[in-house]
Amino acid sequence: MMVLDDLILYYGQDLKNQQWDLEPLADMVIGFSIMDTGFKRYNQIDFDSIHGKETLEILQVSVAERSAEMIGNAQLIWRHILPDETANDKEELANQYFKKLNYHPKVVDGKKAIMERLQQHKKYYLDQEA
Repeated sequence: MMVLDDLILYYGQDLKNQQWDLEPLADMVIGFSIMDTGFKRYNQIDFDSIHGKETLEILQVSVAERSAEMIGNAQLIWRHILPDETANDKEELANQYFKKLNYHPKVVDGKKAIMERLQQHKKYYLDQEA
């Protein structure tokens, strides 16, 4: 939301013509949508089941990767539209928000576990209870 606000303040109604900034903004919205869908899907299943544990592995990796992409896109936009000092301040504020989350999953370990599950099931295994 901070990035969108900054884009609107910088471009006003001309934002619709700023493809170099709209593309990373759209990627951020898509990333947020993926995380939201993942949380909603996870909340609909039995957490203690095997299926719940397998789904959690994918959710953790997905959230970590989407978060990193969103931070990168925010930095890209801020570096384009703001003076260096202001961009630094925005990045620091965003980093403070992410630090408060205290979310540090082991992404590589998670990806390895996901691959093991795919090999174990020999198919996409999240559509139904395993």
